[in-house]
Amino acid sequence: MAGQEPTIYLRNKFRLKWDSNKEYGKIFLKGKEKFLHETKSKWHLVAAFAEWPLFEDGKVIEPGYEMTQIWRLDQWQTLYRTMVELSETSWYRDLGESLASEDQELLINAGVREPTPHISWLSKEEPGYTYVYEVARPLEGRNHAYLREVNWLEAQLPNWELVWWGSQITAQPAEISIVWRVHQSANYVDIPEQLITLARDKGTYDRYKSMMGLLQTTTRRIFYPIYTEFLAELAGHQP
Repeated sequence: MAGQEPTIYLRNKFRLKWDSNKEYGKIFLKGKEKFLHETKSKWHLVAAFAEWPLFEDGKVIEPGYEMTQIWRLDQWQTLYRTMVELSETSWYRDLGESLASEDQELLINAGVREPTPHISWLSKEEPGYTYVYEVARPLEGRNHAYLREVNWLEAQLPNWELVWWGSQITAQPAEISIVWRVHQSANYVDIPEQLITLARDKGTYDRYKSMMGLLQTTTRRIFYPIYTEFLAELAGHQP
């Protein structure tokens, strides 16, 4: 990426508070709807997903499950300026109060190619896809080689869409995070079965084995879209 301005992303991991007498899920969604309208020109939602779905009613399935939102920011200073501008508003404070924990990290685009995802749910009750979230650490000097193989993997799995890839600026700069959107279809096959077939198939086995051999460590997890995405779609809050 030498010679070009990196794209700035914010990865926001959080957990909602749990109280049988208070609807923190609804409070969170109400605050996010307001946030999307207030930051429309500077923040762009790339993806929002969680260990369990979260829909319009704000019902939280179980206490403390992990949620993640990926945002593309207009500038480096966008996060700080937004916090300063909104910190005194009551709805922003209420939004913060709905969270049990929050972890924010700035990342940059991992490769020269920048995915251009478009959020589009089938309806407010049915996104039509799930997510695969991957965190990988390539062997030293093998980052670009691995990213080339990620492009190859996308070509092998026609219902997989590469939504985002980012690398950390501090802490673990060699770590690459990747978000896949796996679209459902009439002949849909479960995600684990798709990967198992790819790893065992005679035509792709060697290439897949070589791809995984470029990594020191990797984890893949399946997540579900949350209603923030639908709110972003309504607000025209697209990358």
